Formats: sequence, structure tokens, C-alpha cells
Amino acid sequence: MTNEVVRTAHAHWNGDMARGEGNIDTPNKSLDNAYSLDSRLGGAAGTNPEELLAASHASCFAMVLANVASTQGFDVRGVDTNVKTHLDLADTKHRIKNIEIEVVADIPGMDNENLNEALEQTQRSCVISQALQAVPMSVRGKVKANKSK
Repeated sequence: MTNEVVRTAHAHWNGDMARGEGNIDTPNKSLDNAYSLDSRLGGAAGTNPEELLAASHASCFAMVLANVASTQGFDVRGVDTNVKTHLDLADTKHRIKNIEIEVVADIPGMDNENLNEALEQTQRSCVISQALQAVPMSVRGKVKANKSK
């Protein structure tokens, strides 16, 4: 067994940035989407780098939180994670200025204090959070109310 996993994505772009368009895909075709400047900054169909970054961060964060909670002895029913990337367009040097992570955890027996501790550990452990350490992040979470039967 190897100590490394390599994942690959491919992007192709046609034309200049303003009027061009492209496609991004993965070898297994789990991702195969068009993208353009209008899908990035406007409302056109297609994806964009910031949305893909948010999706990768949300999926990593949810998986790691589930692992952290189960390692602590909790029975994880589900974790919903929403990530918002904020793209600063103030000058020609566009940048991700901050990331918001919001979690709703369906984990019976976990209270808000347990969740906050688990969220801190998750942020330290999620490889996408680690890769994005230079970007300010806020993490908020709540425990889903369990309905009594």
C-alpha cells in the first residue's frame, strides 16, 4: 500500500478570458462541467473555480467531522456542510478574501460544546482547510434538534 494518493483534474480553455469558455473534468468523469467568465462572475450556467473550491472544502470538512465525532464515540447520522468562498473583485488582483463554513450535525448525544471542540479539530485535520490556511475562515455549527419519538 502506498503512502500517497494522487487525484487529477483537467481544464481546457478556448479563447480569451472575457469571451472564452472552457471545460473541467476528471478522469472518472465524476466531474465534467463547462465554465466561463460569466459562470464565474455572472449568472451563466456552468461552474467556476470558487464553486469547485467550496465543494471540495465542504466535502472534506463533512467527512472529517464525521470521523472526528465517531472517533469520540458518537453515532453520526449525518453532517450537512455549506461553504461560501468570497471572491474579492476590488482590484485586478482577484483573491479569495474569506471562507465561511456552516455545519448542521445530526449526531445524537452531541451538544454544542462537543460540536465546537469537534469543529476545531476538524478544521485542523481537513486537508483542504490546511491547504487554505492563508485565507481567513469562520466556522459555525449547530447540532440538529433530535425529534422525540
